[in-house]
Amino acid sequence: MKNGLFDKEQITDLDARYRQRDSLPVRKISHLAGLIPAGPLRCLDIGSGTGEWLEYLSGDVARECVGVEPGDDGYDFLRRRFLGKKNVVVHHGFLGELSETALAGKTFDIITMLDVLEHSPTPSSMLRTAYGHLREGGLLLCTTPNWYDMIWSRVVSRNSGHMTFHSSLGWASLVAKSGFYVQEVRTLKFPLVDSEWLAKHLHPFGMCVLVVAMRTGGGIP
Repeated sequence: MKNGLFDKEQITDLDARYRQRDSLPVRKISHLAGLIPAGPLRCLDIGSGTGEWLEYLSGDVARECVGVEPGDDGYDFLRRRFLGKKNVVVHHGFLGELSETALAGKTFDIITMLDVLEHSPTPSSMLRTAYGHLREGGLLLCTTPNWYDMIWSRVVSRNSGHMTFHSSLGWASLVAKSGFYVQEVRTLKFPLVDSEWLAKHLHPFGMCVLVVAMRTGGGIP
């Protein structure tokens, strides 16, 4: 992984993990699907990876799905996957750039950033840009690693592409400071003990942080 962007090896690995029924990525998609309101919706997925979430949205959920993928290999994978899919458009580039070009003036009902913010050195800037593309009352869904990802990324695996590290509370605070109203912060799995209660209530120690937020009328501070 270079500069936080997926290469072919990471794409192949993630695609394989989505094919494992009990994997964390599959659990993530299943949980997020239960948070989506009735459609048809306009959805923006930032950092679309292998496109599993876009695939779900493009079924009966969304009338328009827009994916954003900055990596060359990731974009090529998505372009091939969704070729001919009428309600899916994938843009190649970073959100900040596309906000002034292909996405200029567009707003969405739901914006998702699944394991994306940790790949940016300035996630607050990305969140503030996303805020401008979310309609009032719209939903933001973010997933990230928890605080101990710093140990893994800097000591064990030095090729993770992760640049920013926070606890579950730190990520929620970052989202709130970017103008959103945080409705929920939790994790999707608890290490060693597979407990829904622990994952939800002891999230500072859980795996895969989920922040659910919405845009209200308050605006960016």
